[in-house]
Amino acid sequence: MDPASLHPCPEALRADLKHFFYLLLTMDTPLEQLDRPASARKRLAPSTLKTLFEDLKPFFGWFEERGLSTLAQLDEDDLREYAAQVANAPVGQNPKSRRLFGLSRLWLLSPYMRPSARLRQPFWEREGMDQVIGKSEWTAENKSIPVHPATMSALLVWCLRLVQEAPRLIHLLSLSPSIPVPRRAVRRPCPGAPNSAKTGPRPIGQ
Repeated sequence: MDPASLHPCPEALRADLKHFFYLLLTMDTPLEQLDRPASARKRLAPSTLKTLFEDLKPFFGWFEERGLSTLAQLDEDDLREYAAQVANAPVGQNPKSRRLFGLSRLWLLSPYMRPSARLRQPFWEREGMDQVIGKSEWTAENKSIPVHPATMSALLVWCLRLVQEAPRLIHLLSLSPSIPVPRRAVRRPCPGAPNSAKTGPRPIGQ
């Protein structure tokens, strides 16, 4: 990853973060270590790393403000403090979930990183992410306002009438004379071309 793109990341974490991104691209994240079902991808594409980096930016700022130097320094109270900051952030539930799961990925891949970069298991992976940011806003329920039955009844009647009358209407249209072409739409003859109005059939006897 381009070092210039890691500018918001604290200097103390840059080497570990580059190693973390390398692991995300070259090996599967052990999602089976989670105590909950997860629909996340085991291996990320390069384009996804940018989104993950953006999700981790609030953590970088929080980390630097506390003067920490390694991920292994974070204890339970630190993680709860950061989780509270995420929960109070003025963003939707989905961005909050991604911010927390970004750290969960760091924990899942920590066995493959140097000891100072090994993050402890975030408490939300034991107690549930819903306990931090609330239940998911997503639902499969259709929340659209239903159309009034009286309106649907009239629409259904006209649809059925149109279907039933379609064969007769098509037959009547096929018998009707063709619609005359508007005068302005008639193409004028090109200069030099014979004028059909003047060169029509001559009367008999001429």
